[in-house]
Amino acid sequence: MKLNLRQMLTLLALAILIFCYQFVFTPGRRQLRSLRETLARKNQDLKTLEKLCQEYRQRTAQEKLSPSSYAAESFSLIGFLGQLVNAAGLKDNVREVKPLPALSRQEAIVERLRVSLEEVSLETVCRLLREIEQPGFIYVANFQMKRHREKPFWVNVEMELFVLKKAAPVSR
Repeated sequence: MKLNLRQMLTLLALAILIFCYQFVFTPGRRQLRSLRETLARKNQDLKTLEKLCQEYRQRTAQEKLSPSSYAAESFSLIGFLGQLVNAAGLKDNVREVKPLPALSRQEAIVERLRVSLEEVSLETVCRLLREIEQPGFIYVANFQMKRHREKPFWVNVEMELFVLKKAAPVSR
C-alpha cells in the first residue's frame, strides 16, 4: 500500500499533534495543577502567618513591661522540651537538641538550648511555639525557618531557647 502526499501529510500532522499532546500539553497541565495546589497552600500559610502576627501585635500591646520571670530551680528545659516533642509526636522530626553552656548574669543563670527540627508543617511549628511561650519564663533567643527543598509543604526549623533561673546567693 502506497501512501499519496495528502495521506503522508495527514499522518505527519497527526504524529505532531500526538507528540505535542504527550510531551507538551500533558506535562504542562500536571505542572499547572501542581502550581495551583502550591499556591493554595502558600495562601493558607500566608493567612496563618498574618493571623499570628496580628495576635502577637495585640498581645504585645496589651502586655506591659514586667520584670523577667524566673523558672524554678528544679525546672529542666531539656525535660520540658522532651515532653512537648513527645506530646506533639515530633520525635522522628528532631534532628538535634544541643545544650549550650549556662551563662551567669548578675542575679540570674541563663540556661540555653539549641533545637533543630526537620520536615514539620507550619501549623506544627506554630503550635510548638505557643506551647513554649505558655509558661512565661521560656524565651526564644534565635529562630530560623527554611522551606524544605524537596517537599515545599514542610519546613526545617532551628531555634535557640533560654530560661532564666535565680542564681544562688553568694556567701562571703
